[in-house]
Amino acid sequence: MSLWPLSLLTAAPPIAHVATVAQSAEHVQGLRNELDALQTKLDQLVEDLPVLDARCRSFLDAIGRIATARKANSLVLQYHPQLLELLELPQLMETCVRNGYFEEALELDAHVASLRRRLDANPILDSVVRVGAAKGRSKRCAR
Repeated sequence: MSLWPLSLLTAAPPIAHVATVAQSAEHVQGLRNELDALQTKLDQLVEDLPVLDARCRSFLDAIGRIATARKANSLVLQYHPQLLELLELPQLMETCVRNGYFEEALELDAHVASLRRRLDANPILDSVVRVGAAKGRSKRCAR
């Protein structure tokens, strides 16, 4: 058996590790503080998520509008020569009437009428027809 009393043997280890226990307590408190800070940041993130979601949806809507406009612009660019010819029709009609080329003016009018039948309710074509008809009437009335 040992010569040391049991109370001395059990009391010695904790006293020897007081510094380690104190350090562990400090680390535990530091971890607790960091976890509290992390929880605060997570709570803030959860509060900010609906705002982020709304902004992302708004961004997606804007992207959709831009894509639609880009597609329309691409179509205009693709059909630019045809659109240019269509928009020149009123001036061509006016020139035909002014110079007395009535047969050509009637052919042009028939061409525009066939375009209207083929392209049903097309606002650009309707506008061209209105302008062309107005110019044709004004020239005929002036004679």
